[in-house]
Amino acid sequence: MIKEKILIIDDDQDLARIVQLSLDREGYQTVMATSGLEGLQEAYRVQPDLVILDIMMPGMLGWEVCRRLKETSNVPIFILSAKGTETDVVKGFQLGADDYLTKPFSVAELIARVQALLRARPQSQMDTLPIFSVGNLTIDLNRRLVMRDGELVDLTPTEFKLLECFVTYRNRVLPHKFLLTEVWGPEYIDETSYLKLYVRYLRQKLEEDPANPQLIVTEWDVGYRFGKELESMLAPGDETTVLLQKEIKRLRLQRLELLRRIEAPEKRELPDEAETFSLGDLTQLISGIVHDLRGGLGVIRNTVGFMLDDVDGDDTLATDLRKIVQSAEFCEVVVRNLMALGGGEAFEPTEVNIERVVREVFFMLERKLVDVTLVVDADPDTPTIMADEGQMKQVFMNLIKNAGEAMPDGGMLTLRTRRKGQMLCVEISDTGYGISPEDQERLFYKFFTTKERGYGLGLHIVNTIVKRHGGTIEVESKVGEGTTFTLHLPIESK
Repeated sequence: MIKEKILIIDDDQDLARIVQLSLDREGYQTVMATSGLEGLQEAYRVQPDLVILDIMMPGMLGWEVCRRLKETSNVPIFILSAKGTETDVVKGFQLGADDYLTKPFSVAELIARVQALLRARPQSQMDTLPIFSVGNLTIDLNRRLVMRDGELVDLTPTEFKLLECFVTYRNRVLPHKFLLTEVWGPEYIDETSYLKLYVRYLRQKLEEDPANPQLIVTEWDVGYRFGKELESMLAPGDETTVLLQKEIKRLRLQRLELLRRIEAPEKRELPDEAETFSLGDLTQLISGIVHDLRGGLGVIRNTVGFMLDDVDGDDTLATDLRKIVQSAEFCEVVVRNLMALGGGEAFEPTEVNIERVVREVFFMLERKLVDVTLVVDADPDTPTIMADEGQMKQVFMNLIKNAGEAMPDGGMLTLRTRRKGQMLCVEISDTGYGISPEDQERLFYKFFTTKERGYGLGLHIVNTIVKRHGGTIEVESKVGEGTTFTLHLPIESK
């Protein structure tokens, strides 16, 4: 059985290759494109059953690719992007996307979503609508294309929609109000000037003699009709269709070259004041860095995941590979929460076991925690909480990493949990250097650090995440004895 064709449009070729290998393993036919324009060309050429689409690509963004694909077909579109804010996801669905997954991603989740989309996809109409020929015109309703004497006619979406009405109801006189409702909507039912203007546009583009129209004929005081019989109905694959495909490809390549010329950056000297970053510049720079990091980490995690599948009997290698995967996942959490500082990351509450989170984080960091012992003193009735698990991992990663750095010669890290009403109280204690009272007052300030090297963001991120969850964090410390961080987290999400 031949499986469905899937088109992958992504300029990150390493990550796209991971996606392709994953789909190939499931038996799907895959085609790759590395830009938006190439993706549109491939979509026309191969007629895929599903499109996996990135957003941040050079030349043409995925938003525009999504819009154009949905204008011309019912193909399901699965957006796979590092842009994961609520605004981005909503925009994707508004443009017609059928699913949205944020990078980095799990291969298993990707495959499951692809399978669900393919099961739910609507029956394609690509093979049911004919290609019409009338005189020197070829009209392809499927691909929303018109050719005149072998040359592509550039119609706007509104012009094509009007022409589609004439062709679909070709044997009838179409009243003004009917056409206005079909093309513009019922609120334009009396705007006959719109209709007359667009009929004139169509005649100029399609008629041999626009002053003496033969295709779109006026029925005075009533409306219009399509004035000629359609001479033939062509099945896809005949000579006219092949000619159409070749011409479209040629024209799109020309447009690609033109787009490159238009978008070539102009070389110019920057004035002195432009050499400094504004807040907007910095935000854009960070967004670009985060986008690249997410893609790279996804490649690492999924490539090592493939290697794990092939490990047979070598427990040491399997353990090391799992640590690479977990470390990559951890870095992904750091990147995600860098975006969370600006409030742009979506909050995704799930049921979270804090003890399990702490143990996982400790395992990931154990090579850096030299001679540090983890002691867990958890109430047996400690409840799970509703929280974003990725953000909770970020909280405890920062706290445990700081504790390890405060105990360079080893020591004890203690986790205590207990329930206090509707809050979960979590304590993380170390036996390290301790923090002076003066520094404790500024500990959660942005860019404050007691380290020789550091950005001073770690504990600020911890505080930001805890507050977003409706919780609080406090610190107690004695120099030379150790530090305890106490978190109060709501059991139900806020």
